[in-house]
Amino acid sequence: IIDFSFVYELVKDQYSPIGRGSKDPAMMVKIFLLEFLYRLSDVQVVNRIQTDIVFRELCPTQTYMVVFRRFPRHQLINLLE
Repeated sequence: IIDFSFVYELVKDQYSPIGRGSKDPAMMVKIFLLEFLYRLSDVQVVNRIQTDIVFRELCPTQTYMVVFRRFPRHQLINLLE
């Protein structure tokens, strides 16, 4: 198991404590890793997170995200690349 907690330290200066909340930076790094390893597009990786239990376990989300489908949209992933 890889500990992605180092991501928070790397990006802490990029996030403001005020304003609208952001997506979890560690989850975004995991999504980029899945895209790279499986050679998936942004749309494909988001679809796989929503339907594939293995991808969902690698990018754990809270229950409300699963119920209300609040996974990062492929447009957001494309924007961050």
